[in-house]
Amino acid sequence: MAAALPRLPFADGAFALTLSGYLLFAYPELFGSERQLAALIELVRVTAADGEVRVQPLHDGRGRRCGHLDRLRYALGGRRIASEVRQVPDGDGRTRRVLVLRAVGRHPRRRPSSRL
Repeated sequence: MAAALPRLPFADGAFALTLSGYLLFAYPELFGSERQLAALIELVRVTAADGEVRVQPLHDGRGRRCGHLDRLRYALGGRRIASEVRQVPDGDGRTRRVLVLRAVGRHPRRRPSSRL
């Protein structure tokens, strides 16, 4: 299914885990700070209440870190989205930074019982 951030054609809470790789921070000429914020909010919207969003890398194609990540995280907090930056081991002995997002205060969907 074709889709483009910051609007995705999926229902609220459609995914338990939502991944964004090599997009939002890698191409700052396509995703300025306002568009990044809108895209991050949209990724959380399509993620289940008990799920999480993981975004990486947190730098552009030249290896420059996102200089406004703290401001983005603050803005997300104002929208009841918790964020943390995790250090994740890479396969080559290095670590990489991953932005992890979760909705705060949303209730998990009730899954239908398989019992009769």
